[in-house]
Amino acid sequence: MQEVVRSQIRLPRDTYQNAKQLAQTDGISLNQLIVESINEKLMKKACSPVKVKQALNLITFALEQNNHV
Repeated sequence: MQEVVRSQIRLPRDTYQNAKQLAQTDGISLNQLIVESINEKLMKKACSPVKVKQALNLITFALEQNNHV
């Protein structure tokens, strides 16, 4: 089970209202909307084209080194 950290955030009133409406439309809690949004942003960053290219370069290098042994 994941450890849960409690935190407070402050949102501009209009952002809060829009997020609350979106959460209600999706049938989820505002907390769930915020957590899912943060996770989505983190995953996009983790899977960015630059990161994928770097990983492919490392794999290619490792394979080339392995072939020379």
